[in-house]
Amino acid sequence: IYITHFMEEAIAADRIVLMDQGKIVMDGTPHDVFSHTERIQQLGLDLPLAADLAQHLRRAGEHLSENILTDEELIHCLSK
Repeated sequence: IYITHFMEEAIAADRIVLMDQGKIVMDGTPHDVFSHTERIQQLGLDLPLAADLAQHLRRAGEHLSENILTDEELIHCLSK
């Protein structure tokens, strides 16, 4: 068990449990949990840097996968 508020660390886990006011609000793999970007932000949490950058690039017109979390995944998508 590892407790953190740093999403860059959380993406290395096999499973993420997000809590709000002592209650579990999300539970799943990093890709499952971080696919709910609006909910993550409503909880006051930041997206992992690569996911945030990918989101900004998609808004600017880039056609990138919705499930980018890591630097490696972002680099792979950008190099296609």
